[in-house]
Amino acid sequence: MVHVNNFSYGALNPVLAYVASCIGCFLGLRCTTRARASEGKARAFWLVIAALAIGIMGIWVMHFIAMLGFTIPGQSIRYNVPVTVLSMLIAIAVVGAGLFIVGYSRGGAGPLLLGGVAIGCGVAGMHYTGMAALRVHATGGSAVRAAASASAAAFLLPLILGISCVGFIFSAMIALLPTATEMLAEADLMARLGVRDDRSVRRQDEQ
Repeated sequence: MVHVNNFSYGALNPVLAYVASCIGCFLGLRCTTRARASEGKARAFWLVIAALAIGIMGIWVMHFIAMLGFTIPGQSIRYNVPVTVLSMLIAIAVVGAGLFIVGYSRGGAGPLLLGGVAIGCGVAGMHYTGMAALRVHATGGSAVRAAASASAAAFLLPLILGISCVGFIFSAMIALLPTATEMLAEADLMARLGVRDDRSVRRQDEQ
């Protein structure tokens, strides 16, 4: 197994984190393309789903899957629960802001640059807040410190597994749905068929 400093399982956790991030970002970008092909509430719906996918699975889950394998000899690693949840909310909110800037723009480099900066700030904010949730103390530390935090196995692992399962399912569903180009082509075809149907009805009425 490849040795990675302070990672008990070697390269396994970083690799799994990378895969989870790719899946989350793939799902988010697919939802974003559908948002660009939609209007009104449908566009907002797809952008919200994209923000959840990228913010939670693409960034938050990736970070903590990697951290699950991180250990320090002779030390107990725990995570402050409210701060950990806050890091996830920061990722969703800031990434969502960036996606909405781009999703409702008319194109051009300005909105794309502004949205990219916003999403980058979301990534940095999530990582720094997530690291701030880390609590390291000697094994057998005080009960007061332990009460405000939880171990990775007790708190993070079930949450990450649940989110990952949902992410895999949604990724499969989104992958099977038509692309934005296909949706636009279908809408154009249906519109033309509707026009033809109206013409045929008029001809029948005239006869």
